[in-house]
Amino acid sequence: MGFFYVLNYLYCMKMINRLNEALGVPEGILEVAEEIYDKIVKTDFKYNIVEDFEDISGDRNIISTPFKIGDLTFKKISIIINVMPHFKTDEVDYDGMSIPSQGEIVGIGKFKNVKQDSLVVIFNFYCPGDEYGDPTMSDRKIKDEIKKLLIKGKNKFTASVAHELKHGYDTNKTPYENILNRSKYQTSSKFSRFPVYEISYIYFLSYFVSVSETLVRPTEVMSLIRSRQITKKDFLNFIKNNETYKTLNKIRSLTFEKFYNRLLDKIYIIKQSISAFNRDLGYDVDITDKSDEEIVDIFLEIVKDLFDDHSMDFIKSLTFNSGEDGLISNFENQMRYLMSMSNKVRKNISGKEYFKSEIENNAKKANLVIRKLAKLYAMAK
Repeated sequence: MGFFYVLNYLYCMKMINRLNEALGVPEGILEVAEEIYDKIVKTDFKYNIVEDFEDISGDRNIISTPFKIGDLTFKKISIIINVMPHFKTDEVDYDGMSIPSQGEIVGIGKFKNVKQDSLVVIFNFYCPGDEYGDPTMSDRKIKDEIKKLLIKGKNKFTASVAHELKHGYDTNKTPYENILNRSKYQTSSKFSRFPVYEISYIYFLSYFVSVSETLVRPTEVMSLIRSRQITKKDFLNFIKNNETYKTLNKIRSLTFEKFYNRLLDKIYIIKQSISAFNRDLGYDVDITDKSDEEIVDIFLEIVKDLFDDHSMDFIKSLTFNSGEDGLISNFENQMRYLMSMSNKVRKNISGKEYFKSEIENNAKKANLVIRKLAKLYAMAK
């Protein structure tokens, strides 16, 4: 009796692991996320005072025990905790999390990911500081406040770690990427802080449903299902109140007409933005005697132009830093490659058509991700 019970248990666990993989949640990833969380909360961790969150050269907290995520084995995890002092902050606050990757261009539109036998997870925090960029609270206080934030938001932070680990897993499982997808992903992230909210919101949504992000959403939500011990009975209520689901729902319900009308309501800000483009970016756009609709159309044209420029800047940075084994090996080839990529990036459509297409495509992607999340019902208790 005991033998068959154990055999049945092992069979069920195997089926659950297969289902996890099919739903996009690699086996072991949630356990590793919890281990990283515990490493910070339960130990006297090291952190780095930085001037820029891009700086990842400081001290690291190491988990050196080999661990598995899905069918991949990693030798260690390095946890970098960066703290940036800021004179406008009066408490320790969380800014975000990331996981770096490496790669090079190896052909037209082709980006090769470098496989890594270890992962780096980066936590970014703000703390109070003076005008010189020095912290105005003690080392002990900074650590205590970081721990308080993590403990208070345990489920959220563990889910975020799982989210980032899935990025690392996907990078190692995907030898090659489309360079256009990667440049759009990076540029959308950057433009999600565009000074006009309606524009920043669209690019945030594009980033949210990008290929890289949609691959990790099920893992993030599955972490919350597990940590909150969600049952099948509670699943519908849980998913409807989940922030990821709510954002996806907003994406699929947004229309170009709603977006366009919001811009018309902000015509004063749009005019100011065009003046700033003329003054600071070298544009020479005359909107005198233009209707509000014509001004918005001009504004969308400029934004599309700026986005394309930044996308090409990203591709250029990879092109001129491609490795010795890359196909873009000399200046003549590099320039030919950039011309080819520019033709792909700078689509021959108006700014208005571009944003209409972006909103419609985002809605389709959001709908697909919602269907994936619905399948997580099978993993609830």
